[in-house]
Amino acid sequence: MPSSDELSLRLAEIRLQHHRGSLVFSFLHACRFRIETARLLAETTTGADLIASIDNAEINESYGISGSTLFRCVFKSKVTQHDLDDLDKRLTELAQTDIFNDQIAFLILSSVPDELRNSLYRRVDRPTQGHIIVPIAQEALERQTSPLDALRDVLDIWLYRRDLFAHTSPVVGSRFFGRENILATLRNAIAYSKPCGIFGLRKVGKTSLLQECERRTRGMGDLVAYVDLLRLPADVGDARWLYWRIANLLHAEVGNRAQLKFDWRLGGRYEDYLDLPPELPVATAFDSDLSGLLRRIVTSKLNPKPKVVLLLDEIERLLPTGLGKEGGIRGFFEFFSYLRGIAQETVHFAVVVTGANPSLVEVPQFGLRDNPVFNFFEEVYLQLLNPEETSGMIRRLGKGMGMTFGDDGCHRIHRLTGGHPYFVRAFCSYLAKQRRERPIHISSGDVDMVVDAYLENGGKDFREIAARLERDYPEELAVCVELAHAAAPISIKNEDGRVMWSQGSVKHLIGYQLVRIDDGMARLTMELFGRWIQHWHGVEQ
Repeated sequence: MPSSDELSLRLAEIRLQHHRGSLVFSFLHACRFRIETARLLAETTTGADLIASIDNAEINESYGISGSTLFRCVFKSKVTQHDLDDLDKRLTELAQTDIFNDQIAFLILSSVPDELRNSLYRRVDRPTQGHIIVPIAQEALERQTSPLDALRDVLDIWLYRRDLFAHTSPVVGSRFFGRENILATLRNAIAYSKPCGIFGLRKVGKTSLLQECERRTRGMGDLVAYVDLLRLPADVGDARWLYWRIANLLHAEVGNRAQLKFDWRLGGRYEDYLDLPPELPVATAFDSDLSGLLRRIVTSKLNPKPKVVLLLDEIERLLPTGLGKEGGIRGFFEFFSYLRGIAQETVHFAVVVTGANPSLVEVPQFGLRDNPVFNFFEEVYLQLLNPEETSGMIRRLGKGMGMTFGDDGCHRIHRLTGGHPYFVRAFCSYLAKQRRERPIHISSGDVDMVVDAYLENGGKDFREIAARLERDYPEELAVCVELAHAAAPISIKNEDGRVMWSQGSVKHLIGYQLVRIDDGMARLTMELFGRWIQHWHGVEQ
């Protein structure tokens, strides 16, 4: 059946199933939204899903809504928590599509009781919530004289109260901003099987970058095992858990790919880590699985041949230093020696790690043992957002909150934050809380009015940066303090023409994007950090 005919049939089923289905159909057409897909839910008397493309410049400009958006029409009279959970699950599935707007969904129902309204309000006010659900009561659909006005009334109530800047957990897909250059670097490293280490300050976006890399790499057909080492159990003292976790992830990645199937020794055999027999040689079983998978890739007729890509986030958790578990985890040296051997043996394996401290690749020894990955990973420092990327993120998120930003406002925020994505969002979130009237236009003057109050209330983040430098790089912290208290940029050379700071310190500060050097003159990249040092660092010390 042609797709257009199938869509017509599904829409007819929805319209005939319940009067509210017909109302939604008419409403979307009256708003000039294009219905792309439609289907009754598994329990046909429960409701239906319609995905419509919202190509309305006014709606996009005022509320930041565009692209394919889900409208769930509920036929029954009462919506339960189970219904909301099911809607969340459906949105998660649809979020795998780049063009889908997974930040918002509409729930059409007979009425919106206070209990449901309050529950959905809490979701809007919760910063970590990935998307919000906007309810539309049936009476709003019946205002056919002005359906767009009815939609605007609902959006004003629900969208202008949200704080899109406060979403501080890792972001992927449509919420991922900028970073195209470094993503291209990662893709190139994976394509040529070059081990790569991404380093940067905490909250600069390393996890978001790695998760977006995971999504795009898997989309190109590669087999990806992403491990966030922050979830390494506290009582795990050796690398057995790591071997088990990676093997299970790769087993799941192979899935139903018939050409890559073989008899696994570790992956897929033990669903729970505690099921591992104590006598099982886990590292040897892992080698058997990985070697078997790589052999299947080489001998398969797949074209292009997929790569096995290992992504390890927060690598410090494994280190035998004060940065990770005390003494590190047993088997750390053997684990990374093994990875190095595999990477040198085949072009079908790639590994990428992230960390705040590049000592993993800079230190030749840990204790009395040679570092197995000394100079093994290519060091890539995560860059801050450029002015265009900062402005793009501010304007796109602000649009959905009824906040517009002028060029001067965007540029001022970029100078204050240096383009650090976490501080851009944290500062804008604070600004939004101070200026709750909507719609509102933000200028550079509005920005400057809240700087001191923000620093007084949000100093813990800068205190964390200072504490990390003091612990790992005290000389670098001294440079930052000197630059903060200077009235103007400082020459990196003294009167004798010698560089004032060590080469390693300059490298780290530039790599961490804390210091910028132009024409031999050094200054802090984040004006906010400098102002915090001037007024609060000495006091807190």
